Parts: sequence; structure tokens; C-alpha cells
Amino acid sequence: MVDADSIRWEDAQQVREARPRGVKAGGAESEFLFELLAATVGKGERCPTRDDLAGALYNNKMSRNVPAVLEALTDARRIRIYVYAENWRVVQITDEKHPLCGKRTQGPPRGGRPIRTIDGPREKSRAQPWKPGTPKPTRE
Repeated sequence: MVDADSIRWEDAQQVREARPRGVKAGGAESEFLFELLAATVGKGERCPTRDDLAGALYNNKMSRNVPAVLEALTDARRIRIYVYAENWRVVQITDEKHPLCGKRTQGPPRGGRPIRTIDGPREKSRAQPWKPGTPKPTRE
């Protein structure tokens, strides 16, 4: 067990500063993936898979946390992601400063409507758990 008095404040501060932080919208990973997605949009190709994006980050010696990077880009309102059936994804550039603003990657081969749209900060809330002594919720 470590004695609290034996740890100096300066040492603890250095450990805190060295700890990896969450992905920020202006970070190297975000900028790299944004440019990669913008190039894909410019070519009119299919959106790269998560494994393809992780591989591109890994090859450039960056973090491979693709969901966090995409979340940072959507939270910053630089991209919008449409999820279709069979996990087909379409990315739209929504950064007004970018020349490809409003353009999208290739759509799904069967068409249809998106199942889910990811565009901007989401509420990080969860459903309230059932508490004993209260009536259980029913579906109507």
C-alpha cells in the first residue's frame, strides 16, 4: 500500500499530464480522418469501414479509437453519418468551411431510408432503471 504522504504533488501532476485524454475535434486523429473521409467523398466512393479507418490511423501511428474520433467529428458538426440496412454507412461533409460541404459518400446499393442519423452532440443519458415498489412499465 502506498502512503499518501510519500507521493509528492509534482509527481502526481506529471502522471496526470501524461495520461491520455479523450479525442478532441481539433486533434490530429480527427483532422486526419476528416481529410480521409473528405477525399472519399470527393471520389464518390463508399464510406470506409471501421477496420479500414483504424488501419489508416494505425499506419500513421495514431490512436485507433475510431468511434471516439467519429463522435468528436459529429459533435463538432463537421460530418453527419447516415446508417442504412446491413450497416451501410454514408458520410456527409457538414463543415461549411470545406469546399465539399453537403456532398456525400456513395449511397447504399438498394437505396432506402437511413435507419439512424448521427449528427451532433447526443445526450449521454440512459433509461431509468425500474425501482422496486413501483409499477413496472408496460408496452402498449
